[in-house]
Amino acid sequence: MIDPCPFCGGAASVGTVRYSEKTVKENEWDQDTFYAVNCIVCAASTRGLVGMATEEAAIDKWNRRHPPAMGGEAINRADAIALMNEQCRRYGCHDRAVTALRSLPSVATVAS
Repeated sequence: MIDPCPFCGGAASVGTVRYSEKTVKENEWDQDTFYAVNCIVCAASTRGLVGMATEEAAIDKWNRRHPPAMGGEAINRADAIALMNEQCRRYGCHDRAVTALRSLPSVATVAS
């Protein structure tokens, strides 16, 4: 079972990333397809640079994931929202993500 998003509480799903034969050879990987869990509301993801080797590993990583740290300390909710807000400005944001962000407490403004 996949837990809700640790950032916005949205639903999540497993996706795949498939790399070209050239990339697989250059990186000396044993496989061309990797797995990640993504929030369908705010686009948070476990993909990282490559992805996980198995679907089960991606789900396990998602279910154990914590919000990112800043300066060695756990990030607070307002800072997590600010980081997500910046991602929305930078990469585009679905209306549902903005709605989810606005529904969280202690957040004054959210880019729309």
